[in-house]
Amino acid sequence: MKKIFFLIMAMMALALTANAQSLEKPNLKWGNPTQEEMSMTIYSPDPEAEAVVLCKTTSQRYDLVAGDFKLYYQVKCRIKILKNEGKDQANIAIPYYYNGNKLGSREEIESFKGTSFNLVNGKVVKDKVSKDMITHEDISKTRRVMKVTFPKVEAGTVIEYEYTINSDFYFNVRDWVVQSSIPVAYTSYEITIPEWFRQSLNTTGHYNLDVNKKTVNMSFHEGTQSITCNGERYEIHGKNLPALKKEPFVFNPMVYGQKVAFEIVGIAIPGVAYKSFAVNWDDIDKQLLNDDDFGDVMKKNPLKKEMQEAGIYDITDRTEKINAIIRLLRSRVKWNEKITLSGSSASKALKEGSASNTTLNLMLTAMLNDAGIEAHPAVLCTRDEGPFMPTRPSMETLSTTVVVIPNGQNFDCVDCSIEHSGINVLNPLMVVNNARIVHPKIHDWWIDLTTKSVASSRSVITASIDENGLVTATRKSIYQDAEADDIRDDYRDAKDEAEFLQERFKNDNIEIQDYSIEDIDDFTKPVKETMSFTQQQTCTGDHIYVNQLIFPLISESPFKSETRILPVDLPYQENHNISIVFTIPDGWEVEETPKPIALITENNGLALKVLSQVNEKAINVSCRLTNNRLLYAPEEYVGVEMFFDDMQKHSKDMIVLRKKQ
Repeated sequence: MKKIFFLIMAMMALALTANAQSLEKPNLKWGNPTQEEMSMTIYSPDPEAEAVVLCKTTSQRYDLVAGDFKLYYQVKCRIKILKNEGKDQANIAIPYYYNGNKLGSREEIESFKGTSFNLVNGKVVKDKVSKDMITHEDISKTRRVMKVTFPKVEAGTVIEYEYTINSDFYFNVRDWVVQSSIPVAYTSYEITIPEWFRQSLNTTGHYNLDVNKKTVNMSFHEGTQSITCNGERYEIHGKNLPALKKEPFVFNPMVYGQKVAFEIVGIAIPGVAYKSFAVNWDDIDKQLLNDDDFGDVMKKNPLKKEMQEAGIYDITDRTEKINAIIRLLRSRVKWNEKITLSGSSASKALKEGSASNTTLNLMLTAMLNDAGIEAHPAVLCTRDEGPFMPTRPSMETLSTTVVVIPNGQNFDCVDCSIEHSGINVLNPLMVVNNARIVHPKIHDWWIDLTTKSVASSRSVITASIDENGLVTATRKSIYQDAEADDIRDDYRDAKDEAEFLQERFKNDNIEIQDYSIEDIDDFTKPVKETMSFTQQQTCTGDHIYVNQLIFPLISESPFKSETRILPVDLPYQENHNISIVFTIPDGWEVEETPKPIALITENNGLALKVLSQVNEKAINVSCRLTNNRLLYAPEEYVGVEMFFDDMQKHSKDMIVLRKKQ
């Protein structure tokens, strides 16, 4: 960017100030925890808390250095460890942008100080963080994380740290994340933005923050020269913010926490051409396509010779050819369990025998296109890093890729972080409603992945009931797509088949006589399961009580809380069908069957239908469980909780048989 200082030297600015009240602040004397903080054993707003942020302040300021703006972040934090389980809060990680080329824009962490405070025989003992307790690790080509481990941490310890980040990215203000995985007693944020900067403020979360805004005078100095302008100062305070605790069916609670985001879209200096920092998605497409570790990886088939030797080019069936290419790639390069946006070279992946999902996806894209099957990478923000907003283009909002294969008016998907499945089976993290296909010519090509990975199954049970209430049955099941993938993972994770069966049917109260499972190693086919078993029902002499579903849909509801502040985020859409035929023993008749069940949540999300029909010798039970949505807002929680509670209750519904008189 052109030097800014010399463009604005001639400007005259008026300073307008306004008074604003601030919230009462806690102990801000850094380096000296109070006696109350040191002796604290419980945080009264959350007695179960393992630790608490006593105080955290974040201030950001602009300065002129060598004729250009810089942005400085100063962070100070004090945390109380209340229980041994909270000691992990003394391991902190600070991400920052790093550029190996010293001439490029970068961030640096300066002046880190950290101290552990402990009460020993009534006296406060300090232990400082030493250099050997600090490490820097690469996250990607341009991002690093500084990790710090504090010394002598135990229940009762207070830790303090402070640091400054010196950033060249003055136009990219870091979001202020207000909440944490532990409660926050007090936090504050301050930033003053020069009047030349065109900016907007966005907040997310459920809690009210005290926001004070006023116009102040700003001064910048360059050597012996100085200039002044007006600035907008924001002072934001939060108190007694609850922890973002892990709840069932939430990928990452922090995604839904309180956050303040500033967006700088440009600089408007009177008499100087407007400088825009706004980025559009086409710019991001170009950047990715021109990147050595992204666009270049999908330009050349790295396994062309191997594909020729395997006869893959001669395969005429589209699906068979795709699966053959997936199988070949997996035989040469394994997934290293890293989900990234940036790839690496194909030659490196082949040499090491492992790579990130994006490297594999880009290699797969090259192989498919070379075989005559159109394929493109699609970039997205995973569900544990969202929510994703397409209206705010930024490379920083993206986290990984999938492979998209156009198929007429529709499309198929593949993601190489799913090791044992093929087409249209995605990692739940990738099942998002906005993914962008990166294409050199087609722009604004957005797709919805939420219907591309469905967990589906169908089971047929043939059962006979004897006069003592013993059910003897066979069950034949077919598991497809995401459901098949889950079973494959469970099967591979088990030590042997016995352990797999014990875990799989631990809540079903059955005795297995015979069991077989097919195509567990063939990702191109559904998993087929066949079993014969017995199950003892309750018999009182002249009555037999038979569970109409045999296998409970759920053993207990995952939702225990009466209220919820986070949404319910289910992994997949689902479609499960069960058909059961019971043969009634001679000399017995049906006295009662459960009433038909028809449960459904708002907006046709979760639905359960169960129906029992009786003829002279048999009882036919049909059950269908579906889920057509992934995300349920907090205000829908009561309906979701009731659905799961009712599903658990109806899993115990009984057919009543009586002996004929």
